[in-house]
Amino acid sequence: MSYKNFFTYFKKNKVVLIFLSLFILSAMLSYIGPVSGDGCWHISASKYIAKTNKIPFDEPLGRPTYFWPPFLFHLVATFFYKISDVIKLNTVFLILPLSYLGTLIFTYLIAKEDFNKKIAIFSVLFLGTTPLFLDYSSNYFIEVFLTFFVTGSIYFARKKKILLSGLFFGLALFSKLNGLFILPVLIYLIYKKKKLQLKPYLTFMLSSIIGLIPYIRNYVLLKNPIWPFLNSIFHGAIGPFADRGLSVDVNYIQALKTSILSFFGVPHGTLEYSLERIKSIINIDVSALIYFIFFIEIVIVAVVLVWGLKYKIKEKTTYFIWILFFIPLQIIYLFNIGSIFLRYYLPIYPVIAIFFGIGLYNIMLKYNKHKKIIFFSVLFLFSIFILTVSAKHVVAAISWNHFQPDFEFIKKNTAPDSLIYYAGQCLTTNTDRYSTTLPEDYSKINKNAIIFFNADYYIEPQSSLSEPEQNKIIETTKCTIIYSNKITGTKLCQVG
Repeated sequence: MSYKNFFTYFKKNKVVLIFLSLFILSAMLSYIGPVSGDGCWHISASKYIAKTNKIPFDEPLGRPTYFWPPFLFHLVATFFYKISDVIKLNTVFLILPLSYLGTLIFTYLIAKEDFNKKIAIFSVLFLGTTPLFLDYSSNYFIEVFLTFFVTGSIYFARKKKILLSGLFFGLALFSKLNGLFILPVLIYLIYKKKKLQLKPYLTFMLSSIIGLIPYIRNYVLLKNPIWPFLNSIFHGAIGPFADRGLSVDVNYIQALKTSILSFFGVPHGTLEYSLERIKSIINIDVSALIYFIFFIEIVIVAVVLVWGLKYKIKEKTTYFIWILFFIPLQIIYLFNIGSIFLRYYLPIYPVIAIFFGIGLYNIMLKYNKHKKIIFFSVLFLFSIFILTVSAKHVVAAISWNHFQPDFEFIKKNTAPDSLIYYAGQCLTTNTDRYSTTLPEDYSKINKNAIIFFNADYYIEPQSSLSEPEQNKIIETTKCTIIYSNKITGTKLCQVG
């Protein structure tokens, strides 16, 4: 194909160009962005599987707990790691961008079938640039991977392809327990298409049985198929993260604020921390500008969504069941962690995006004379979304790179089976060494282990240890400082 034919093709197939552009955007963010948070645990487990060909159980891979999550993502990542070893190129960073692309395609197909091509395109543009969805398509968390299978299962159920719908539902369960909460809408769709015929339900059940594998494993090893959730009911193995009963200490106003800020791409939903990090890097206080931008974003999104929700549509029941049955999901997390995280709801983002597409389409119809102004205003909103996520990834990359000398020292000067005491999840990911949290009783620290000291470890604050605490550990364990970096503030103390 000549370059002229190449550009002619994309000119005629704008949808393909949109999909390709968004995929490239996600892939670039995934490539430059560091692994962080829960993503570190998932990647560390994937590396372990790739190296040993075994599913981890109680190995110290960054969390002081059993390896309990459904592990389809980890198996896929293992496959990509093995490919990377053969071709000598990193391919693992493509897993979530491919899941992101698949979700966009299924969302487009659903919206186009129910409405029209324009609404489908608007839905894809909103979903593809929404900060939380775009961010999680490039940071090694499981939610976008899960959303791909959830959206695919719904699409195939609507098309009466029950076998594929069941398979995708099973793979959603194999990805994360949250996938279970899409089952009511799938049953509704099967009933709507097939009524009470027995064969479709049996087909669905049998084709989704693959999703039970990790839960059977958990029952055998931990006596609770959904460990650590509802552990007080199942009487499963005792361990960190097992539920402690419904939390009554949740600040719901703060949770709402955090959720809204998370939707617009603020790390951890905490704007103050983000503003401090930006100011420390560029030495300029941009608080007023950031607050103004967020206000404009919230107003535009709210107006368009409300406009979309007020229209009567034939598939409204399907969409509302899709959303409604994800609400109970939060209860099991309140039992375990007492917090609300908006990322758990990413599987309903395609519905939100479709309502946004409906709203934008009808606003442009009503105010036809101003439709270009409206469309370009929304495009500007999408651009702000992209810039927000891009800035977040750049700031995160700079922050993590600051500590790269510490990681390199560990990789070059410690044995592969070394154990390092460190309270975060990401040291194992960055050094390929085992890590776990310090015991409350410092006299129980393993001999020959290494202790990671840093009084201001802002990339994983839970790993920070004050100078008095460091001195207490040194006095108790008689460990010897083997590394000290004045620039990063990191010290490594060898026990024994």
